[in-house]
Amino acid sequence: MSSEEGVFEGATATGTRLRSRSHFPPKWSDAVFVLLFVAVAFLFARTYMSAEHFFYFWDFAAYTDLLAQATAGIRDTGIRQGLLSIHASTEGEYNQYFTLPLLPFALPLGGLTRVRFVEALAVLYVVPLCLVAGSITASLFSTAEDERRKRALFWLGATFCLLLPATWSAVLRAYPDVFACFFALLAVSLYCNRGMKFSLPRAIGIGACLAATMLLRRHFTYPALAFYGAFVIHQAVLVWGDPERSPWFGRFKVAVSRGLLVFGGHISVLLIFGKPFVRNLFRNNYYELYTSYLSPLPVLVQFFGGCLGWSIVAVACLGWITAFVIKKRPAQQTELLFPFLFCVLLGGIWMFAVRQTGPHYLLHFLLFLIIGLTGLTLLPKGRVIAGAMVALLGLNMLNLALPPERSPIPEVVRPFLAAPRPPLYRRDYAEMTRYMATLRTLAAPDHSVFVGGSSERINNDLLSHTDPGLPGLLAPGSPAATLPPVRFVGSPHVDSRDRYPLEPLLESDIVSLPFPAETHLAPKEQKVVLMSGRLFGEKSPVTIRETDTPQADTIATLFQRDFVALPQSFTMENGTRLRLYRRVRPTPILTAARTLAWMRDVTDGKTPGGQNRWVGLTPSVHIEPEEDARYHITAYVPPSKASSKARQSEQAVAGFAYIGKSRTLRIISSEAAPARLQAFVSDARREMPQPVSITITTEGKNTVGVVKVPPL
Repeated sequence: MSSEEGVFEGATATGTRLRSRSHFPPKWSDAVFVLLFVAVAFLFARTYMSAEHFFYFWDFAAYTDLLAQATAGIRDTGIRQGLLSIHASTEGEYNQYFTLPLLPFALPLGGLTRVRFVEALAVLYVVPLCLVAGSITASLFSTAEDERRKRALFWLGATFCLLLPATWSAVLRAYPDVFACFFALLAVSLYCNRGMKFSLPRAIGIGACLAATMLLRRHFTYPALAFYGAFVIHQAVLVWGDPERSPWFGRFKVAVSRGLLVFGGHISVLLIFGKPFVRNLFRNNYYELYTSYLSPLPVLVQFFGGCLGWSIVAVACLGWITAFVIKKRPAQQTELLFPFLFCVLLGGIWMFAVRQTGPHYLLHFLLFLIIGLTGLTLLPKGRVIAGAMVALLGLNMLNLALPPERSPIPEVVRPFLAAPRPPLYRRDYAEMTRYMATLRTLAAPDHSVFVGGSSERINNDLLSHTDPGLPGLLAPGSPAATLPPVRFVGSPHVDSRDRYPLEPLLESDIVSLPFPAETHLAPKEQKVVLMSGRLFGEKSPVTIRETDTPQADTIATLFQRDFVALPQSFTMENGTRLRLYRRVRPTPILTAARTLAWMRDVTDGKTPGGQNRWVGLTPSVHIEPEEDARYHITAYVPPSKASSKARQSEQAVAGFAYIGKSRTLRIISSEAAPARLQAFVSDARREMPQPVSITITTEGKNTVGVVKVPPL
């Protein structure tokens, strides 16, 4: 029976069930190999993590936080309600489904430390991923009759997966993306297993795997799209590739029915377990939100080639060529066609459409490397080649895990190996601890703190995650250890996703800024970060280039009048100094309006992706977008900040500005503490904002005002 007949065998009522080409009777040696994989994964993760000394933030801390939330939810509300909360988490940008295999270990321990979290990822996610990778290589390169070769290819593919830097780059940063990758590869394995009858359970299983990979990590939507693209092309080749075998129309109907079954299973699982996730996919323009993260093709090639390892990529390409050459028969080449199409389509989507970089995105190229490396062992003296491949991967892993200054690998060789990703370690750990203790000392309980900067060295999320546990980092008896945690306002980071820094700056009592400015993307994509520094006199060449306007120095002088520079400063490991400022008076509304006009000038009138059309010009205004381009604005006076009549009078003025196309807004203010309302509108030419009139009427228990903005 040809491979095409094996593929279509399940469509006929008389078809017989073939023995799986990637499965074989287990032996005791298989159990030994599994235990060996578990031991290697566990020990590598523990050794690596024990060398870290770092403050975690953003995605480095997000997934341990989500596990802690899921654990607390089940512990506090019970299993049923906790699982419902996990399902409800699909409403957000990050959900908690990945925590399900971890919860049996986290619940008895009351949670997992970061080291245990990474160890759990290594054992529970990486090892199964390796086994699925082995099933794919065994299915593609062995025959049903040769059980010994099948087993060898299985463990060879699994070993390659275990030793590839692409497998570990995300895990070592505490990303659970390997769990999503497991389901993506499982879908490929189910499809490539020619010996299995293409039954209803198999089709639904493939669809369920594609749904799971999307739900676990949103960027794995692209492997699902690549799977369908490869599926359509591969089925078309099978339908029209051999016109003499049987009428094409019958084979076409079978191919369509299979596609519908897979898609039916896919969409059913998505709607049952992630309806809010699907709604967000259609509601949000993620491409526009993450425009600032897009990189040009040369940068992408350099990043992925360097992180995957140029030597590994080159060998994998040779392996694919070898596999297609050795499998000369069309039927054999057709077997390789689907995974090849899947890898090529996924790589093309990523390099030409998605265009983002990150350690977790390396997983999208994992299957290409595994199959390519295995394909090279089809040559004569395959055992010798396999040994050489293991040695090459080991060398790449060594270069990945060791700091460059401690690596024994000759420098001339390193550019061809996977880029170093050593344990995270801060040489300025003590200085940063002193900095955070000082912030606690300076900030009163009702004060808000703005932290500028957006890099791995300094950002507001780093401090938000570290400050609650600060007492454990301080010496016994330290005064800062007894003080309450600091309240940090959300500072913007990325132009395409966030907002102008004006509102959080107006709300802040303490401002901390790096000199020079710190960014993690191209500075032109993080002008919302550079603006805050420019307002306080940070004039590095990058900041000047991206924020300079004729009014920049004038606006900075006006804005700084409401703050006083504090004598404390701190030096980070790269020489950047952290400076502190304390607010001495509220910023006048007119100054805030002029500052907003300057910020719009810096961005050339292009509004940041997360910016509301109505902008608060006083901290007493809270703005929330509603449907139909409407905004709900709440005016309030924080009682704790009204310590004097003069301050209360100033805070009672509620100011806001319009920068969008909307012409009406609804204001609700407390009847007990009515606010004087003042609004500004800035036209498309970004000239001086002009005040607009406000009509106040009474409606029920609330004071409601409707602002009619005159046409521009």
